[in-house]
Amino acid sequence: MTKKLNEIAPDNPPEDQPCCFNCRYLGWYVGVGQGIRCKNTANKNNSDLTYSDWQPLIPSRRYLCGLFEFKARSEMAPNEWK
Repeated sequence: MTKKLNEIAPDNPPEDQPCCFNCRYLGWYVGVGQGIRCKNTANKNNSDLTYSDWQPLIPSRRYLCGLFEFKARSEMAPNEWK
């Protein structure tokens, strides 16, 4: 039986909760020391960010910003499918 991600790691937000963890623009760069970043290209228009840092750090998996979009089923790992 395939376990859902929330059963494996119960501290993760539920799949239907709008937050960065469930966003299609989440970039998980923790393994290379870059943290969790927003990959939305709309951030390039933010004048507060330099070109080299247009993928801003996300402060928390449960954080929510105005650029949020739910992940499509094709972007989820098979163990996250409903």
